[in-house]
Amino acid sequence: SGTPPPPDLATRDETRTGGTRRAFLIAVLASSLGVARLCHRGDLFWCRARGINLGTLLQPAGFSLDRMPDLSGRTAVVTGASSGLGLEVAKQLALANATVVLACRNLSRCERAQSLIAEAAARRASAPASTLPLALDLESLQSVAAFAAALEAELQRRVAADEPARAPSLDLLVNNAGVAAQFPLRLTEDGVEATFQANYLGHF
Repeated sequence: SGTPPPPDLATRDETRTGGTRRAFLIAVLASSLGVARLCHRGDLFWCRARGINLGTLLQPAGFSLDRMPDLSGRTAVVTGASSGLGLEVAKQLALANATVVLACRNLSRCERAQSLIAEAAARRASAPASTLPLALDLESLQSVAAFAAALEAELQRRVAADEPARAPSLDLLVNNAGVAAQFPLRLTEDGVEATFQANYLGHF
């Protein structure tokens, strides 16, 4: 028939691996030049293996911290604010003058995060950070209810002290806290699968 024989499996694997490496290097270069944001390496491999064009992984550089607006008068809740991404988000919101509620399962770690944010504000010689640590265990709906009640009471107290005519409000909710899939499956005290409750149900 004149059709060339298909490459053997080893050749196909080598071609795919080479293509993936080239795609990853292109993404790294684009990211280093500031023209694009590099997605997670695993996403790159996943897309390349399925023939998805590399261009879908490159997005124009967008938000940066110097474009953060002044958030004075705004109140934000950040769950899982004691470390990692949650701590960094809480810190940047506080540095933008928002009142940030640090919602953490471990209150002592939450209070340490509050100290770190205060130190960051002092280094920048900005206004003292307004933060409030509150205990929140998303695997307990009783804890969620207690957190909501404590937050509402604190908001009402602050409004009564500063602006009695204004109703208390929550402006930003960053649902950052979560857990990885847990095996074997485990139920919470509420009879709900733990991962689903911590990652989704507890926040709502």
